[in-house]
Amino acid sequence: MLLLVDEGAFQSSLNKLAKGAALDRPLEETIRINCGKGVEPFEAEDAARIARTVVGYLRDLEEPLTAAMRDVPRGTAQAGDQQARYDGVADEIVQLYEHFEITRRV
Repeated sequence: MLLLVDEGAFQSSLNKLAKGAALDRPLEETIRINCGKGVEPFEAEDAARIARTVVGYLRDLEEPLTAAMRDVPRGTAQAGDQQARYDGVADEIVQLYEHFEITRRV
């Protein structure tokens, strides 16, 4: 259910980034705002809790995800070109987290 609630926040943020525009606010704030409006809005405290929870899950995923991308088993990444692609994807994930202002690296 959280993903459905927050889909608009992700989509609007990704659309802005795809156009080369900077985000108006961090992802957590966008999720909180989106949860607090609409046909069946959440109470302010619930919207803030949902936003914190979603961002917490994402923060917990960043390092394992990028580490896995950079450490693809040798048989899967046959040549250096393949590993370079995985490294590039990992770099894009790091940049996306930085744009969303949810990375542990900042």
